[in-house]
Amino acid sequence: MDIINRPRFKKVITLISLFYWLGIFNGDVKAQQILNLDFETLSIEGISRPWNWDFETYSETQVSLDSTIKHHGKYSLKIWAEESTNKLIFSHFLEPFELANNEIKISGWVKTESLNGNANFIVRYTLGGDTSEIILKSEPVSNTQDWQKVVVMGQIPDTVATITVSLQHEGTGTVWFDDFKLFINGKPRESIELALGFTESQLEWIGAHSTPIHAKAPLNIQDENLSAFKSLVNNASIIALGESTHGTREFFQLKHRLLKYSVEELGVRVFAIEDHQLVVRKVNKYVMGGEGTARSSMYGMLGVWQTKEVHDLIEWIRKYNDLHPSDKVEFVGFDIQNHSLAIDSLYSYLNRRIPDLLNPVKTLLKDLKANGAMSYSVSDSVKLNWYVNSQKVLKMVSEQTEKELINAKSRTDSLDINWGLQYANLIKQFAENNYKGHESLYRDIAMAENVSWIQKVYKPECKILIWAHDVHISRGEHPDSASNIYGGKSMGAHLSKKYGGLYKSFGLSTHQGEYSCYVSYTNFSLTDCPLYNAPRGSFEEAMHTIALKSEAPMLFLDLSESRSLSWLNQPTPVRFANHVNIEYGFWTRYSVPYQFDGLFFVDQTTSALSYAR
Repeated sequence: MDIINRPRFKKVITLISLFYWLGIFNGDVKAQQILNLDFETLSIEGISRPWNWDFETYSETQVSLDSTIKHHGKYSLKIWAEESTNKLIFSHFLEPFELANNEIKISGWVKTESLNGNANFIVRYTLGGDTSEIILKSEPVSNTQDWQKVVVMGQIPDTVATITVSLQHEGTGTVWFDDFKLFINGKPRESIELALGFTESQLEWIGAHSTPIHAKAPLNIQDENLSAFKSLVNNASIIALGESTHGTREFFQLKHRLLKYSVEELGVRVFAIEDHQLVVRKVNKYVMGGEGTARSSMYGMLGVWQTKEVHDLIEWIRKYNDLHPSDKVEFVGFDIQNHSLAIDSLYSYLNRRIPDLLNPVKTLLKDLKANGAMSYSVSDSVKLNWYVNSQKVLKMVSEQTEKELINAKSRTDSLDINWGLQYANLIKQFAENNYKGHESLYRDIAMAENVSWIQKVYKPECKILIWAHDVHISRGEHPDSASNIYGGKSMGAHLSKKYGGLYKSFGLSTHQGEYSCYVSYTNFSLTDCPLYNAPRGSFEEAMHTIALKSEAPMLFLDLSESRSLSWLNQPTPVRFANHVNIEYGFWTRYSVPYQFDGLFFVDQTTSALSYAR
């Protein structure tokens, strides 16, 4: 759902889980980035992948931890291929902060068997403002039956931006890697710092501008604890609530509580979630008094929303609407990731209102309709054809819509016509996003357009509460694009430019816990994934310190007076986790006050109660 840097990868109450909690995620040692260069720590996938190592390339080449052939410890990393001649690159990201302007050495051991090709160990880094990589290589290893030592050494410039350790296997046969170690200026390291820690005076400022929330659970927060939130919202017409992780129970409950407060105290009458605009129409039909159940209305929503917490939120809206039949709250979506519903809805609309367009439109959209679900595997030329044809369809429908609107006899009639145009626009957005690719961030442009459509056309001038990831709702207003999330191209950045102070953005984050997510981008089993403790120098670690001093499980930080503080406006490590297991999650750096008007912080979190397992 959300892409940033190099994100990755039934509830497993096993020795692996215990090893996670006892071996990685507790204790003061977590104040830094822990390295796993010796492959001794398993991921939640067990022996199929070591913790915090990930695939950069995919092929038929296989990877596993091996407890039988090893140089030291419990495991070596085994990479093998029987027929594939593709190159596999398996990588581990290192925080550059402590490595900058220092000499590093990484040494390890490699062993091969029947290798027709070669194995290599490399260190790659980029410099600030330059995407090209500088590569430090070991000597390639091939056809050795004994363990052979490999070494990479180099002076890392002080302008280093990223640094990655990579293992490469090319050809057929088997390679074992084991017992790699990092040395900084000759001293061995098992962990590295990621940023300067916050000073006492800086922590004092954060504490002075934070409201401690002593409620035992988010749903029990008292209204008076939300007065600072109300003051910041002021007269905003679009209020955005983020989350640094999808799948966190306390975040979902907090949004439920904030929705209730926003409806009752701030006049919000539209709740908008990061899901396809047409998928959630079933939910809206239910909350507006339709038949069925909250559970049945959720069918088709994204897996991360298939939880008891979202179910309870839907039920609350339904009950509110039952008690306020003339002043109801609507449940809408604004995302674009479903072409089929949009196409079917457009066909139905044209058949009712503009039948002469139906067959020409069907001809233009035939291939997209048939193969859009497999968009990840089609060629760029096919994607371009979809995009061009969808633009033609949008133009055709738009021209007819203008004529239809002139003859509209009622608000209901004109809204039906505008929906017809929006169906065509959703199709075009889907096609454009596939053609341009996720890294273009066009999806955020499209979501901002759809939020604006809701505010202008669907529910004119109505106050909206948005639910999405932190990366999408961020304001992106720092003058240096590199200090903004998504380089200042997020949905929230577009909305901020359009609505100014009428758009307000609030992030949600945590120090430690777990969240419900997919095992990986190729394994869509849901599990409870541990969250790496907020390391020293991260914004979450600073908030954790204030929470401990306040003896409060939750905080609200008012950032309205923070842009004048040079220390706070520096890019700071902040957690990122989406709908897939993220094992480290602190690669991102941005200026927090230029992204959010305020921050809610929950110190300890747990997994959402998923219906999808």
